[in-house]
Amino acid sequence: MTARSAQPMPSNEPTKMLQNSTTRVGHHGPAPKRRRGMLTLELMLALPVLLIAVFALVEFSFLLLSNQAVASSASVGVRQAALPSTDLTDVENAVDAALTGWAFQDDVKVLVYVNGVRDTANTLLVASTTGDEVSVEVQLLYGKAAPDLLKFVGLSMSEHRLITQYTMFRE
Repeated sequence: MTARSAQPMPSNEPTKMLQNSTTRVGHHGPAPKRRRGMLTLELMLALPVLLIAVFALVEFSFLLLSNQAVASSASVGVRQAALPSTDLTDVENAVDAALTGWAFQDDVKVLVYVNGVRDTANTLLVASTTGDEVSVEVQLLYGKAAPDLLKFVGLSMSEHRLITQYTMFRE
């Protein structure tokens, strides 16, 4: 060992070594122009996919929520239809009351079937007897239940129908 290696380093040499270093550990300055361009390109490619995923999530969330409301109203309607001495107006009022507060309350279509035959003139339901099969179907256009957020990518579902049917036996 020589005496020279035992001498302490001058105080300005460590900073010189850091300044001359080519590694960029913990760099906090502005990104180089090349990297900024890559980030912009990555954002331009990923943003549309991310937006479509978010729009799909929002739209299908609205549809699921609307499906629950329509199913609940059909259940209430069929319970009303299964009662003795009820008619189509009573069933429609029960479905309407179950949908109170929903924006699409006035846009649903209520269909009543007795033993598999649609009752359009309020004759089958009134004339039905104990043990007859009574079904209530509630229909709603998707466009009324949820915003059509995916139409700009060609996935419009606004003309499809949300249909729920419940069946019980007449009391």
